[in-house]
Amino acid sequence: MKKQAVIKCFLVSLSLVLLVSCGKNSSTRAESAGTEVEKSVSSSQPVEPKAENAYEKFRKAEKENVIGDEEQQLAELREALEKLQLEYAKDEEIGDVLAITSPYCNENEESGQSCVAPFIYIFGPSVDPMLGIGFMYIDSQYLGVDTVEIDTDEHRYTYNSDTFLDIVKNRTVIKSENMEKSEEMAVRLAIDEDGLDKDIDVLIDMVKSDEVNLRFGKYNSAKPDLVECPMPENDKQAIVDVLNAYYLYLNTTQAVRARALAELT
Repeated sequence: MKKQAVIKCFLVSLSLVLLVSCGKNSSTRAESAGTEVEKSVSSSQPVEPKAENAYEKFRKAEKENVIGDEEQQLAELREALEKLQLEYAKDEEIGDVLAITSPYCNENEESGQSCVAPFIYIFGPSVDPMLGIGFMYIDSQYLGVDTVEIDTDEHRYTYNSDTFLDIVKNRTVIKSENMEKSEEMAVRLAIDEDGLDKDIDVLIDMVKSDEVNLRFGKYNSAKPDLVECPMPENDKQAIVDVLNAYYLYLNTTQAVRARALAELT
């Protein structure tokens, strides 16, 4: 599923979320995010140490409330963004939107592998970024996904249809390994409501686990169906790279954000 199509599908819903977010103080949002991931950050073992460094710097800056070295922050953010794929879209209500994904997710799509696709939406330096998760189901037959379950080494996480921002039921077939396959994606924003949905914890658990199994289900039906498959190994690196960029962007100043974004245009 091409990023441009995904962006268009979610702009209306995101505009409502963005209006709510803009009414809150930026430092309050950062404190909430840091509190939710504190335990996971201290015990996580990311694929690359730089991701853990981003978490540690976020927690340290939050506690000390200091600006830090902006030039160093810019260099680290620039390096993190270079590992990812960027695409712009424009909406009359929101304006310019930058969607950030991992090239590993596109590789999985092209090879016909169902996968997890973390992403970031950036609306400008004065607004904190939005982190999201896409669960992509690719197969020769259309399933009608409404539920996603994730099995890690120690936990099972279940996302039902009412927890998704949208479920893109794309019936357009794609070419993969000389076969025609359909593609569906269930997408949610990585938010924590009353401590019920700790999406950051889930992503970190997936990175830490030796094996991760994905289950795509059609449960809102009297004739349910489900398909199980292993999560591609490179999804772990995709998660690490996206989280790294997300926290580096979240942790820096508006000036650094503006300079980093200006370099991309």
